[in-house]
Amino acid sequence: MNPISPKQAQQELECNQAVMFDLRDAMDFEFVSFAVDNVLNIPLQKLPDVCARFSKAKRIICADFDGEIALKAAQFLETKGFINIVFLEGGMKNWNRNGLPLNYNVEGGCHHNNCSDCSGCK
Repeated sequence: MNPISPKQAQQELECNQAVMFDLRDAMDFEFVSFAVDNVLNIPLQKLPDVCARFSKAKRIICADFDGEIALKAAQFLETKGFINIVFLEGGMKNWNRNGLPLNYNVEGGCHHNNCSDCSGCK
């Protein structure tokens, strides 16, 4: 299993070549989410139950805030026989650093230009 860059992940998602599992909890997902199609919020603790619904050949991008949980989730999926798993390198922080779009679901939107400036995303 390999990392995938944010830009490559965005391209695959936009072209319907992959699905992203956003492994953050529902509250974090509601606050800020990846602004791209084909993203599902599947908190890590629900992954064992949900993964059975997907083809083991499906391209799955595991994502979280900083990449650490995504790597563990990708390893778990591989042990379950999934063969096309990658993890988002650096997670949402790196996605944001690369200038890729995020949806901020807070009144007035987020006013920070960088996730490292914001305590709300951390």
